[in-house]
Amino acid sequence: MTTIAERNREISEAWRRRVELPGRWRRSSSQAGGLLVAGKGEAGGYFVELDAVAGRRAYLKPHKRHGWRRAAREKIASDLAGDLGVTVPPVLLAVNEAPDVERWVCVSLLLYPHQFSWSQIRNFLGENESPIVSELASLMSAPAARAFAFDTWLDQTDHHDHPSNIVFGYEGSDYRTGEFIFLDYAFSLGVSGGWANEGYRACQAAPFPARMCSTLSEPVLEETVQRIEATSEGQIEDVVNRIPWQWLPDAEKQVIVTGLLERRQLVRPALGRYLRSAP
Repeated sequence: MTTIAERNREISEAWRRRVELPGRWRRSSSQAGGLLVAGKGEAGGYFVELDAVAGRRAYLKPHKRHGWRRAAREKIASDLAGDLGVTVPPVLLAVNEAPDVERWVCVSLLLYPHQFSWSQIRNFLGENESPIVSELASLMSAPAARAFAFDTWLDQTDHHDHPSNIVFGYEGSDYRTGEFIFLDYAFSLGVSGGWANEGYRACQAAPFPARMCSTLSEPVLEETVQRIEATSEGQIEDVVNRIPWQWLPDAEKQVIVTGLLERRQLVRPALGRYLRSAP
């Protein structure tokens, strides 16, 4: 029997090869989500059911109109994360035909039916030491290291103790099969002109939960930095430039491509205090 984790990998690989959502989507009858405590996002997103993936839900956003090309950033981040082994849900671009809302949106796959928000996990980890706390900290060490390096590369600032942009999901009753998942890259990649006029050169360690920073696996962090440094120009250009112009104008694509290329070599010095091998 195929597990949810195995099915997630299959869908992620398929969505990595695609750009736009095939088939139709419809608003889900249940908006409870996978979080035990879920606040409403500022972009006004909601859960949807997809023809493309029977029996699974995704999160569609943004709902509100904007000028920041959030959906394109979510897709670019998801594709690059998949290539680097960072646990970010797969994303496809979609069109919202409803009136008076943002038309150029994206859908992000809901990976697990039960997901605990970072605020819940953080509070639990803050309790007295126990075997479960130690096991969760161990499960957090490698994925946090990958995401920390990745966030630094993409200039992602929205994971610093945000209550719900990091979640922990698992299947069945054994939490030891679970994984930490990193959400919401809408405000990365030089959003709102942040990378214009070589603003991408201002590379520093991404704001990140202190509890996660205390458990980072240095070997995994080093490995991820090396993989970022080795990401080819062609790979970056392919991921960014295949986004249709409606979601991301050509001029902004070029800024993002240049920023990603230049920042490859800026991640290591930015993470110097966490890497013994840093210059």
